[in-house]
Formats: sequence, structure tokens, C-alpha cells
Amino acid sequence: HLFYGIKVHTDSTYVWKIVRDQERLLSLGSCYTSQEMLSRLGVTDGSSFNIDILHPLARSFSRLNGQKEPPQSKNHRPFYNSRVKFCSSFDGKLQPSEIKTLKELGKSAAMWQFNRERSFIPK
Repeated sequence: HLFYGIKVHTDSTYVWKIVRDQERLLSLGSCYTSQEMLSRLGVTDGSSFNIDILHPLARSFSRLNGQKEPPQSKNHRPFYNSRVKFCSSFDGKLQPSEIKTLKELGKSAAMWQFNRERSFIPK
């Protein structure tokens, strides 16, 4: 029984290129370490990927979609009653007013995070 059905919409072409192949993202989520992930991607230095973002994203996506955890993972377990799906805002399924609202909410969230981080910087 599915308890949580989460849809994440993005209007970022960069993000969409990373998350659109959800089977690939699930596969990468089985990599326990970022180095293991880079190896699976065939990348030697990681400069062409934001591995600091991609690794936790793929791991979380994998776990939230019920994929079995790697053997090294002792403190995590998969969620069997949730599904996460990524969607592009430009796939024609959202109305222009919904896209505008998402952009405004995204900008608001980014500004909140920026201001929050700045408040922790000692003066």
C-alpha cells in the first residue's frame, strides 16, 4: 500500500538532465560511497559531476523508492510505502500559472536558505 506519493517538479534543465532517467538514479543510489558512484559513472575526477549533490540525492531517492540498501549501510533502511517521481515543469502537464507559482516558491526558498546561512557567519 502506497502511503506517500511525492512529485518533485523542476524547471532547471541541469537538474532535469540528472534526474530524468529514474532507473539510472535508482541504480546510482545503490552506491554506498561517492567514489563507488564515480566509478560506476566511469568518471575519474568527479569534476564533470556535482558528486556532493548527486550522491546524497541518488541515495535518498533510492531509499525513498524502496530499493534495498547496500550491505555497508547499517543505519538506514528503505521506505516501502513511498514513491518519489521527478517531473519537468516544461513537460506540458503544468499550467503556466502553476509554473509561475513554483518559480516564486523556489525563489522564496532559495532566498530563505541564503539568508539563513548568512545569519550564521560571524561578523
